[in-house]
Amino acid sequence: MNNSDQNAPLTQLADRASQRPEYLGWIFGHYAKVEGATDQGFCARLGISALDLQRLHLCLRPRQASFAADLKQIATKFALDPSELARIIRHAEAIDAMKADSPELENFGLMLAARARSEGKINRQKGRSRGKRKK
Repeated sequence: MNNSDQNAPLTQLADRASQRPEYLGWIFGHYAKVEGATDQGFCARLGISALDLQRLHLCLRPRQASFAADLKQIATKFALDPSELARIIRHAEAIDAMKADSPELENFGLMLAARARSEGKINRQKGRSRGKRKK
């Protein structure tokens, strides 16, 4: 039995956890779907192995009432940076909240926000290239 055969049940469980919002697997799946993140990217960001990422999928999400304590417990168990995990969780939650507010704009709203942000950079750059103030 090779290593991938041994991990097959864990992989199946991690996949199932990604379908249930109460698990971190859902957070990672949701984030990956919107941001195009990969398992390798999550592993690099969090400094964990692929096997630990699958195990992390099976953890319950931190509760709102005890977010910091729950996050610290997860970070300690997996020896990862709690602030990076918090950023991933909060980002996925924010995306979910935006979609809940406007389900008809599920993809359009996110793309519009990204476009507006990039247009703002272009406009700011144009403003800089015009004459500069003399001191």
